[in-house]
Amino acid sequence: MEVTLLGSSIKIKSKQATFLVDPARAKGKLQADAAINLYPEITIPDIEGLRIILQGPGEYEVGGVKITGIGTSEKIQYYFFMDNIRLLLLKASAFKGKDVRDVDIVIIDADEQLDQTVFAGTNASSIIFYGLNAQNILMSLEKNVQPVTKYTMTKDKLPSEKEVVLLA
Repeated sequence: MEVTLLGSSIKIKSKQATFLVDPARAKGKLQADAAINLYPEITIPDIEGLRIILQGPGEYEVGGVKITGIGTSEKIQYYFFMDNIRLLLLKASAFKGKDVRDVDIVIIDADEQLDQTVFAGTNASSIIFYGLNAQNILMSLEKNVQPVTKYTMTKDKLPSEKEVVLLA
């Protein structure tokens, strides 16, 4: 599984499928199997190979990747099962700390400030931040993290200690 920063957007790629998150905010050529809109008020642009747009609660499957959307369209949480990794994708404004199911990786679009509950509320091995407030959140949490543009992980290489990643 791979997460790549594309401007203010990200691409999540598994062995089976590629997902663009908020593709209207992406830079570069847009190609994916599915698009996910965390901001429903923004229109999805043309994307080569696009088969489905995930916009709200429900059960989805794209290329063998199972996705469950929970919440309202404004505060949606997407749970993925891909490459034997349990992944959660959401905006910081939709983060509910203790309500987060068991996941291996959490990807948070930093649309607003978070406190320490982000770490106490999940047993994820990796927490990935991206977006406008990502660096501010990490500074307020006293986390000194070197930014990267791509994060790659396999189930057998998940860290035993919780790691924090900044996509910037």
